[in-house]
Amino acid sequence: MTAEARVGDAASALARAAKGDETELFRAIYRRLSPCVRASLTVAQVEGLRIAAAELNRGRHGLDLRLALPSPFGRFYLALFAGRDRRRSARPPRV
Repeated sequence: MTAEARVGDAASALARAAKGDETELFRAIYRRLSPCVRASLTVAQVEGLRIAAAELNRGRHGLDLRLALPSPFGRFYLALFAGRDRRRSARPPRV
């Protein structure tokens, strides 16, 4: 497959993703890729990125508290997230 065909296929996959359930995370990752890397992506790779970003499901917490704290040693941040556990039930239980 030529580079031009890969670019066209990846662009069409991106267009399809934009119409579907594309997440902001996917768009942010895709925009940060260098043009050279974007040009080398196959349709399957673009779809894989889209699916992985959707599975991360970032930003859906019942409680999402983020604070920046100044101190004499520099700025620190505190992040507190809470919500229902939606991870795979196939994980082994913690002891």
